[in-house]
Amino acid sequence: MHLKLNGQVNGDLLIQEETVFLGGSVTGDIEAAKIVVQEKCEFDGRLVADALVIMGHVKGECVSNEIFLKDKSVTEATLHSNDVKIEIGAQLGGSIKNLDNANGLDKSIKK
Repeated sequence: MHLKLNGQVNGDLLIQEETVFLGGSVTGDIEAAKIVVQEKCEFDGRLVADALVIMGHVKGECVSNEIFLKDKSVTEATLHSNDVKIEIGAQLGGSIKNLDNANGLDKSIKK
C-alpha cells in the first residue's frame, strides 16, 4: 500500500487494504490507490488516486482515472479524469478536464 499525506486530519483516516477512507475535516494533499471521501467529510486540498469516490464535500483539485460523485456530494474542485460518473443529486461547482491533457500534473496516475 502506498499512501502519501501532506496536511492535517481532524477526524478519521481509515486505511483498509488499498483504500483510504476520509472522515471529519481534512486539509492537504493525499495520494493513494483508492480514496473514499465519506458523507460527513470536509476535504480541502488535492486528491490523487486510481479511483476516487466522493460522498462528502471536496474543495480543491482531484486527479484520478475514475471519479464517482455520489448523490449527496458537493464538489467545488477541478476534476482531472477521463471517466467521471455523476449521480442525480450530486452538486458540482467546478470543472472537468481530460486527464490526458492535464498540464503540469503528476502523470504517474495515468494508466
